Amino acid sequence: MAIVRQAIAACDGAELVARALWTQPPHREAWIAGAGKAVGAMARGALRWPVKVGPLIGKFPEPGLPIQLGGHPLPDERSVAATERLLQFLVQRTADEEVIFLLSGGASALMGAPLSPLTLPMIRQATEQLLRSGASIQEINTVRRHWGQALGGQLALATSARLRVLALSDVVGDDPATIGSGPASPDPTTVADAVAVAAHRGIAIDEFAETPKPGDPRLARASVEIIATPASLREAAAKAAAVLGLAVFAESTLVTGDIDALAQKYFDLAHSLPAHTIYIAVGEPTVRVRGSGKGGRSQQLALTVARQIAGLNCAFAAVGSDGNDGPTDAAGAIIDGSTWNSAWTLGPDRALGDCDSYPLLDAIGALVRLGPTGTNLLDLHLLMTSP
Repeated sequence: MAIVRQAIAACDGAELVARALWTQPPHREAWIAGAGKAVGAMARGALRWPVKVGPLIGKFPEPGLPIQLGGHPLPDERSVAATERLLQFLVQRTADEEVIFLLSGGASALMGAPLSPLTLPMIRQATEQLLRSGASIQEINTVRRHWGQALGGQLALATSARLRVLALSDVVGDDPATIGSGPASPDPTTVADAVAVAAHRGIAIDEFAETPKPGDPRLARASVEIIATPASLREAAAKAAAVLGLAVFAESTLVTGDIDALAQKYFDLAHSLPAHTIYIAVGEPTVRVRGSGKGGRSQQLALTVARQIAGLNCAFAAVGSDGNDGPTDAAGAIIDGSTWNSAWTLGPDRALGDCDSYPLLDAIGALVRLGPTGTNLLDLHLLMTSP
């Protein structure tokens, strides 16, 4: 647990933004605006400079900051109102002004105002279908960019000001067009791509709007600087583990794919890693939601790994770096070789089958609750073998 906390603290959004602005200070007429789960912490870092505060759209309130809350993972009426206010603010900015836009994961839903003729109920239903189907983040963002008023480069089109985006990457590959659905980035995908994804996932929407593409001169006054990535989180965890005297094996690539396959990989590693070694990975596995249970991908993965490593002398943690795993108050869970058998009377097989990991893990005290962490750099996975 100490490694989790130290790694996440080392990637605090306030410190990352302050560092970026120290390297390249803002211009005299600078505003801050932004959207994402970590926008509050990021704004605290920007306020160390004499900037003016514009609209900030987040999931969590922040003491002393005017955060407008929006819906996540499904956009809601608050998302629409906040996005429209943000766009109105940007329209009013002039060419001699600079807007520092603070971007982190979650912005796609928090800025989820749909383009006409699409409506909020339509995109809420479509988003839920995408999430439940196990669609990749690339598929989800391909669709979102073509239905959002402020996504897929369209935020940048709304203003004459210089737009400097400081982004925390929560996506595999750190593609600016995918972080928060790329509000200030050219979109490499097309309407035809969005229609194809929708059809493949059984979504009855085919009215999408085209987005600015690479080379579009209208985006020339916008820049995107990625100030931290999932690799930053992995490196911070490795440093924290080394200080504790553990032998560290850090996965160089991001872990993705189906949770069941990933759990099998961790089972194999549990047998092959030397004693007193910690394996560290970050990534974004996918889960096809079944049933109507309560949980998140980190909790589902932790319980699946618990089944795989039952009886082994090792421990495993899966934690969302933003402090929010699915629609729950938990960031994830920590389990060990005794978890599965100790939870047997609670029906762990049923919990996995119904994607209902939260109540079971809560009952046995395995959940990790961090609250809003001020960052968002994918999920942290730790597998530790004992002497």
